[in-house]
Amino acid sequence: MAARCAARLRLGGPARPEEREGLMSDHVVRVLATSLASAALALGAPALSSARPIVVNPDSSGAIPWQALVLQMSGGSVTGLCGGSVRDQLHVITAAHCVVDEATGQVIAASSFGVVGGLVHVSNPEPDRQPRAVTTVSVDPDFTVTAGALLNDAAILTLDQPLDLSNPSSVRPLAPVAAGGTGTVALISGFGLTDPANSASLADVLEIATIDVLPASGCANYGADFDAAVMLCAGRAKPGGAMVDTCQGDSGGPLSRVTGTDAAGAPIADALLGITSFGRGCADPSFPGIYTNVADPKINAFVTQPTPASKPVRRTTGALVDAALRARLRGR
Repeated sequence: MAARCAARLRLGGPARPEEREGLMSDHVVRVLATSLASAALALGAPALSSARPIVVNPDSSGAIPWQALVLQMSGGSVTGLCGGSVRDQLHVITAAHCVVDEATGQVIAASSFGVVGGLVHVSNPEPDRQPRAVTTVSVDPDFTVTAGALLNDAAILTLDQPLDLSNPSSVRPLAPVAAGGTGTVALISGFGLTDPANSASLADVLEIATIDVLPASGCANYGADFDAAVMLCAGRAKPGGAMVDTCQGDSGGPLSRVTGTDAAGAPIADALLGITSFGRGCADPSFPGIYTNVADPKINAFVTQPTPASKPVRRTTGALVDAALRARLRGR
């Protein structure tokens, strides 16, 4: 299966199915990487390229207030990276493959994860960034990994402390689109690779790009691995043929619906349309990126549930999450 690992493993979980078949071997969800770049590559999803660590051919870089960085940690060190979307003060939506152990199929313990909101610059983190521990990991009950695809690839992380939403330019939520909702233009963002051929090309600043939500026929080359009911096909070709796409390290991040532009020409997003999931390779015009369709009724019911799961005893803290992040930055 072509995960956006090898195909598009967006960091943080199993690679795309294709990556599991071989592409994915280089982007295993459990990361023992000693650098941010290698960690990003490892966290993707199954063999599919579901965990790409970058936005390939981005339009710009900067703040996306609902973008969250999801860290997988072990022994105080960061071992994997994914993206996420702030749903509300206590919940972050991400990809299921970011939080499920690829080898066992079991959900990884909540104490292994941390979330950072308000982060734009990796090497020089914002002073007002908001690190949080995770108390509960809830995975879509219909999440399925096949040889070439990730279906119902959605998860919700419950935080130990509410995010401070008083400064919307730094951290603010983006509500999931309503069931049955649609969109034709979307915004992608992430800290993933910016060059699919260079595992050291992780973005130092949050990368942003506007892409098109394509008809199902746009992903016809995936064959039966593309399910239009629970997946969205998206990408954009730039003049000259270069494709805009997510990549390893971007898994779990937002596909935000764009409704127009502001006075400065920046895109305006009003809802979470999709979740970065997988793909075959990165920026391959024959294989656009695949995103979990948040508008699917069952997926929508899952990501909008008020209380994803009861909170277990907390075994980590936001301070430890931030310490792990800073330690990783020192080791870059």
